[in-house]
Amino acid sequence: MPPTIDAPIPTISSPSRSYTYEELVQYALTLINEDRAEHNLPPVTLGNNIAAQRHAEDMLKYKYLSHWDVTVSNHICVMCSMVATARLARMLL
Repeated sequence: MPPTIDAPIPTISSPSRSYTYEELVQYALTLINEDRAEHNLPPVTLGNNIAAQRHAEDMLKYKYLSHWDVTVSNHICVMCSMVATARLARMLL
């Protein structure tokens, strides 16, 4: 089950049926792991990283694909900055 955050859960409809969020996630995971297997890489599994889930949902919402956040709320850079600041503070103390 993915982490719970305040975002609408997408559904996809085809002429014959609608797909649930869980079905879409499993389908995407299957495609990713099939591609990884073709390149002799081990399969990946779903995690429960809330920051990663929010970033994935931002990419879906704003229709982009990147490791970098293009929204104003730039969650990834904020977290990196916080970690770097904490490390620097430990080094100085």
